Amino acid sequence: MQRFRDRIRTLVSNGPEYARRGLAIVPLPYQSKKPVLRGWPKLEIAQQDIYRHLGAERQNVGVILGTRSGGLVDIDLDSPEAVRLATFFLPPTDAVFGRKSKPSSHYLYKCADAEYKKFNSPLLMASQNESERKDACIVEIRVGTDMKGIQTVFPPSVHESGERVEWLVDSEPESYSFDVLGPAVCKLAAAALLVECWHQGIRHELSIAVAGTLLRNGYDKFDVIHLIKAVCTVANDDDLRDRIKAVEDTHDALLDKRKAYGLPKFVELTDKKLVNCFCEWLGISNSHDAMKPAPIDEQRFQVVCMQDVKATEVEWLWKPFIPVGEFTIIEGIEGIGKSWIGCALACAVASGATLPFDDNASEPASVILLSAEDSLSHTLRPRLDSMGAPLDRIFAMEEVFSLNNPIDLSWFESQMVIYKPKLVILDPMFSYTEGKDLNTETGSRPFPES
Repeated sequence: MQRFRDRIRTLVSNGPEYARRGLAIVPLPYQSKKPVLRGWPKLEIAQQDIYRHLGAERQNVGVILGTRSGGLVDIDLDSPEAVRLATFFLPPTDAVFGRKSKPSSHYLYKCADAEYKKFNSPLLMASQNESERKDACIVEIRVGTDMKGIQTVFPPSVHESGERVEWLVDSEPESYSFDVLGPAVCKLAAAALLVECWHQGIRHELSIAVAGTLLRNGYDKFDVIHLIKAVCTVANDDDLRDRIKAVEDTHDALLDKRKAYGLPKFVELTDKKLVNCFCEWLGISNSHDAMKPAPIDEQRFQVVCMQDVKATEVEWLWKPFIPVGEFTIIEGIEGIGKSWIGCALACAVASGATLPFDDNASEPASVILLSAEDSLSHTLRPRLDSMGAPLDRIFAMEEVFSLNNPIDLSWFESQMVIYKPKLVILDPMFSYTEGKDLNTETGSRPFPES
């Protein structure tokens, strides 16, 4: 009997207690996502009736989306490209789940005014291959209405593939208006279309054509660069600097009223249906004649009067040594304990402990350690254990990458979005730059181009 009750508790309350939190639950057959109960969109399961409705030993559980669950919205990332693009475009949330092959394919939000929408690849939709047509969905904004119920399979159910559905980040969904959430999903879907056609041999010209299309429709240069960065990262394009320069050159050409590729070239290089979807999802014109002129920068570099600058109070991680949001260097000769200090800081931040000379404790927060010289298993883990560190809030990377490489940097930015660290430690810093001669200024402190 106890095993039965434990099984039900795990099913109904894996992490957040779905029923207790007011989420509308739907019983589903094991390894299935389709409800079998008639009238399930209006099903209301009282807390005391959970065992009766979810009484099978092998059972899946779904949650009804929309107003039935307090405005819950599921951004369902169907394509592998959409999963990898999510951290570039979707706003942060503390509720993400998936399965082993796609561990972050469902992002949950609270959005009272959300609208259902499905984004399909026009190229796959036109395919003669039935399986390709079935895989045409890029991303789906899943939310139910009073007229039509929509539910999503929740952890710890078992997917049709046999993979268990599990939480990646298990806390409360963030709340956004659809004015924020809708455009973010549209940009993600548009970027996925570009990944689909980001073929070798046309990438440079395609960067110019996409930039010309967006800039002529009023897009900011830096928004275009962000889009191109995301596409290059997911498409494994190792020449990101060229693509960014193509955007910047196109921007300058339009400012100087010189010719530059745009929509016609975009269509020529890809597919008209794809371009139509791209323009529709981004809310821009697919007519060359109707395009807006590119915005003009009257002044490239802004000069401000200090009287107009509002002073802001410094937030401290460790007062008066380490400010929040700033870059701090711990410098000293080899062997004096710099790495030990880093571990101690990681332990304090992760546990919310007070630091020496500073009586202000803070909430426990996550930490990322970039360790180029110390083994995670032989060195860092024993050190952290000796300090009693809460290891579930400390994340580490043993692989060394370059902060001067735009693709590496974009990938690292995406990890920052996922783990939301309050403290990032690079040990040693020079292992993550491209400088070779530490005795020269340019060798030890290279300045990235982008």
